[in-house]
Amino acid sequence: MAFAIAAILICMTVSCHRGGTINSEMKEIEQYSSSIDSAIDSGNVERYSQLIKEFYNDSQEDHSNLFRVYAASYYGQLLIMGGQLDQGKAILDEALKFSADFPEDTIWSVIYNGYGLYYQAVKNQNFFAAIECYLKAIDFARQCNDKHVLASIMSSLAMLKNAVEDTTGLKYALEAYQTAEKTGDNNILTYAATNVIRQMLLRKDTTEAEKWLNTLRKIRPSSHMPSATHIMQAEIYRIAGNYEKAMQYADLAIAIVDTAKNVLPGEKTTAYFEKALNLNALGRYEESNKWADKIYELSKREFVAIQETNMADLHAKNYEHLGDFKKAHEYRKKQSEVLEKKYKTDRYNIMKAREVALEVAEKEAEIEKQREHARMLRWTLWGTLGFCALLAILCLHIYSVYKKEQKLMEVVVERAQKDDEIEEKRESQVNDRHARLFQRIKHELNDQKMIHDANLSRESLAEHLGTNRTYISEAISMMTGMSVPQYINHLRISEAERRLRAPDDVSNFTEFGHSLGFTSLSAFQAAFKRQTGMTLSAYRDIAKKQLTSPKTE
Repeated sequence: MAFAIAAILICMTVSCHRGGTINSEMKEIEQYSSSIDSAIDSGNVERYSQLIKEFYNDSQEDHSNLFRVYAASYYGQLLIMGGQLDQGKAILDEALKFSADFPEDTIWSVIYNGYGLYYQAVKNQNFFAAIECYLKAIDFARQCNDKHVLASIMSSLAMLKNAVEDTTGLKYALEAYQTAEKTGDNNILTYAATNVIRQMLLRKDTTEAEKWLNTLRKIRPSSHMPSATHIMQAEIYRIAGNYEKAMQYADLAIAIVDTAKNVLPGEKTTAYFEKALNLNALGRYEESNKWADKIYELSKREFVAIQETNMADLHAKNYEHLGDFKKAHEYRKKQSEVLEKKYKTDRYNIMKAREVALEVAEKEAEIEKQREHARMLRWTLWGTLGFCALLAILCLHIYSVYKKEQKLMEVVVERAQKDDEIEEKRESQVNDRHARLFQRIKHELNDQKMIHDANLSRESLAEHLGTNRTYISEAISMMTGMSVPQYINHLRISEAERRLRAPDDVSNFTEFGHSLGFTSLSAFQAAFKRQTGMTLSAYRDIAKKQLTSPKTE
């Protein structure tokens, strides 16, 4: 969406500038930034793109490196968002090179945000590298306390989580929105709210998604971003099962993206795909395929990245319903090829890393071989000086080496003893720390009933205790030999056993499982049988017999 791009092309302030005096160039930079912001506020994509290009071109003519850094940071991101990935990365590399002379956290945060966009968009998408860049950018933004930058980059990270269907992105989307509220910048608020809606849709929470969509409409009236709000409304209705309503909004979005100016190709593909999904849900499989084909054509013509696996899956489902199993098989095969290609790419990267390591090892071996050859030459030279002289020198050398080694050995032994003592003390302290942390974990899970929370995870537990998630895993593993999820399920099943042995009758296992923190009955049953070796009903029946047997006697 255009406003997502606008929010990423954030206004870089001088609040984190560590150079002291703001020179006349900074005033010129601020003028460009102000003009770009005005274009963003008016929704004029063509205008702010033109301004950024002018900014960059101006930086190439008799300007300092500081001016170039700001201009390149803007322009590099614009190129990447426009699909010119290699050119955009080259510009960002240029900005990073010049930024070494100007240690500003704001500049670095924006540059690393651009790298995150690049790794997210490259052909063989490297989401791990993108997340790492976004997290670096967030760290820099926190250091300079620039809320505009921080909210925008958090939204970028949430957007990436949306792309890979990772619901943990909700945390970043909500924090981005809360931070953006403090700025009063509607562009950043729009971007953040949009990502919250996407996260709610990933969780299939249409009620919350609808609430946030209404919030978005208040921030940014639909007249400013009509296709985006229509697409999200269509998706809400589709997830809720109201396909007719969803189709109406999808058609409204398509009518806009097909006629409006300054519409990005990505908006078109999103609107087309929403319509194709609704047509599939309504059983209009041939029409669904036609719209999916339009997406393929548009992606080739405009060089727009699409989710090939989702597209192939949709085509396959349509052809399966139409009875054309040959075509369906072709698209299933295509879906598998895309997944296999990704696997091969990851494997190739691993193999390349191994090759580099092997080359380093071979070079080290060659160096050692040369050293050995040099030592042999020295020994040969010594031999020409005469056997007797060599023997005398050799004896003195051996004696000297022996004394040095003896002395060195004493030092080594003494240091080793001290190191052992320090290590034992450190291990004791670590074990004590883990034991204390484990007691706190047990208290929060059992006494505070955190195990009843269906969303409980290692991350949320670590955040609640104010500690590191790695420490949580280490403490539980050291004290119980279990992973965090295993331990949580163990506690839940233990409580289930206790409650099944109680006089109160448990009749509804689904509600019973939900009260313990399980999201589904199947998960509850599987975990219970894995721990007790019995089904829920069998365990309950035996428990009842044990309760009633004394009364019978």
